[in-house]
Amino acid sequence: MEHALPPELLHKVFTLASEDLDTNLSLLHVCHAAYDWVLPLLYHTITLSSHAQIVAFFVAHNTLEDADTNKLRLVRNLWFGPQRNTSDSSLFYGSSSWPLTIIHRVLWFCTGLQSLYLVNLDQNEWFRLENVIPSSVTRIAMGPVHGPFILRNLQHCPRIESFTSALSFMRDDEVREIVTYPHMREFRRILQAHPLASVSDILVDQLPCVSDSQTLQSMRFEICGPRERAQGLLSTIKTKIQERQSDARISASRVAEDDWMVYLHEEFHFMKRAHLWRLARS
Repeated sequence: MEHALPPELLHKVFTLASEDLDTNLSLLHVCHAAYDWVLPLLYHTITLSSHAQIVAFFVAHNTLEDADTNKLRLVRNLWFGPQRNTSDSSLFYGSSSWPLTIIHRVLWFCTGLQSLYLVNLDQNEWFRLENVIPSSVTRIAMGPVHGPFILRNLQHCPRIESFTSALSFMRDDEVREIVTYPHMREFRRILQAHPLASVSDILVDQLPCVSDSQTLQSMRFEICGPRERAQGLLSTIKTKIQERQSDARISASRVAEDDWMVYLHEEFHFMKRAHLWRLARS
């Protein structure tokens, strides 16, 4: 097929057009070159927000064709769970609809995965996935109430550089291990401002271990919720941080989004947009 434009320019055009899923799927059928350009972009960032989506995604790739399974190696960012607190999702916290065996299989084949977000996974189920987190993963976000996160339990020994804990209690030993883990650069804890929200002394009593890390770049508390409530919670936690810890790497801020799930998913989706713009500029 003859093109009027140079292949390099066509590649940039197709790349920028690939942010939209429907456009992405259409471009796969333009020509062989377009297919090779667009397929990695289609799989770069995957959101699976319901039992049905997870099962359908697995069935589509669990075939006798190596080409179907190999597509999962293209996945760089993977989200399991609802995208907002108000969504009517089968994957609510504690739900028996979480297809953990299938999720385990999907993760097994995603050997190029870099970021994993798990939203609403029951704290008693996380251990079922610890042995299959790919060694390529560098970022994990979990919540709410995700249960113990012990880096040494990840059997493929991924070099985690960023960990986000949303709306979850964490033990002192967990926090210390995360903060002092040699590859960790960012440790983030997300809080939700609501009428009964408060800042536990345990939360700030865990902060001194930050000074023991030579590699951590930031430990951040990010607060979601209605502006007035979030500002009140922010003021409280800033005061407690100043009273008990002077390490400049520790900070607290309010984010513009009320719903912490929406906030995380916007961040998750931005990773694909950023990737597309980097490709287009190269």
